[in-house]
Amino acid sequence: MKKIYSYLFPFLVFILLQNNCFAQFGQVESGARTYGMGRTSLTVADSWAVLNNVAALSNVKGTEAFLGYSNRFTLSGLNTLQAGATFDAFFDGKMGVGVTRFGDDLYNEHRLAIGYAHKISNMSIGIQANYLQTSIQGYGTSHNFALEMGGVAQLSETLTLGMHIFNINQAKVADFEDERIPTIMRIGISYKPVERVTVNFETEKDTEYPASFKAGIEYQAINHNENQVFIRTGITTEEFLAHFGIGYYKGSFGLDYAFTTLPQVGYSHHVGLIYRFGKARNQNNDQEEKTNVNVPH
Repeated sequence: MKKIYSYLFPFLVFILLQNNCFAQFGQVESGARTYGMGRTSLTVADSWAVLNNVAALSNVKGTEAFLGYSNRFTLSGLNTLQAGATFDAFFDGKMGVGVTRFGDDLYNEHRLAIGYAHKISNMSIGIQANYLQTSIQGYGTSHNFALEMGGVAQLSETLTLGMHIFNINQAKVADFEDERIPTIMRIGISYKPVERVTVNFETEKDTEYPASFKAGIEYQAINHNENQVFIRTGITTEEFLAHFGIGYYKGSFGLDYAFTTLPQVGYSHHVGLIYRFGKARNQNNDQEEKTNVNVPH
């Protein structure tokens, strides 16, 4: 049975990749917080931005590190491990490094991301290089490089615009049928109607597939001393997934959990840890004496 599985699994993975269902390179959002908000991530300023929208790194205060784990539909072959960090860099910019591993010994994908972001006035721009590796047991390993760019613009106190394009160089996987890494374009807006509520709307377009729409909301339910609790939910139309999540932040430490539902298949679970070195997450570097709360956006 195991031998049959070893032959069938790569074939099944190929089918899934062609439909852009599970391939990590076909999804450019990461982190439990992002999944809790319907995979909306363009304007979220935390260290996960190195795997979401590199431009948002410029709004991260201090040095942060993250670690994450995801499992899709309780299948052992659909596990994802992620880690990374962001830190101050040259020309008053920010740099980020992130690594991702998806899959198991039969099929797996690895991604190493190194990005830089710089902020001028209310506009942030970022550029990133990604090393991508795909391995299928018995079929070999492919190596690719993909470039990406992003932008974040603070339009007003309540509106933020985000843009991002992944795989600008249209990296080729194989000559057969001119197979390439997906090129994905995203644009979205974040709206804060009141201080404790953030609403995100995004549109995503893979050059090979119809556009999809995503929406998410985050509500800060508790903000007391160093304790912050966030409740999140969202939807995506690509496969009509429902998303739910919660986050707890205390001092320099943050813990996020999210689950998504696909009625025909089941549940997916996402867990993320984030840690800020030096000044605690609840301190605002610019107004440290005025307030002890810094909502992590």
